[in-house]
Amino acid sequence: MSIEDYCSHIGDLIGRDELKMAIQELHQLLKGTPRLDEAIVQSARYNDIMKQIRLGAVSFDEANLTKNQIRMGILNLLAEIEEQAEGNKALSAEIEKSLSSEGRNIIQNSTNVVVDSKVDTGGGDFIVGGSKNTDK
Repeated sequence: MSIEDYCSHIGDLIGRDELKMAIQELHQLLKGTPRLDEAIVQSARYNDIMKQIRLGAVSFDEANLTKNQIRMGILNLLAEIEEQAEGNKALSAEIEKSLSSEGRNIIQNSTNVVVDSKVDTGGGDFIVGGSKNTDK
């Protein structure tokens, strides 16, 4: 997957208001780089505002403002990463290599998906997606 495609994917998550998933994808993109700290800060801000919302300690307007600031911070970071990758082919190749599906399970637009599960049903039944599945 190209860096542009991956950044676009993260932008799409933000557009669908899946901010938590966008932050997780950003962590994946920046893993092992100095910019990971920026993603960690945005993640902390998101977790903090969600906690304040749950506790009723922040108004809707304040929460919305903070979430919009987080969104813009992530989008600006993605734009900087894409710009740097465009100007540096070695960097771009390294990022694309790390984003390749080799050694990673990439599942998109799916529900009720379990990957590499160590579920022990003890020989009993379990329910996934509303259907009864028997482990025998």
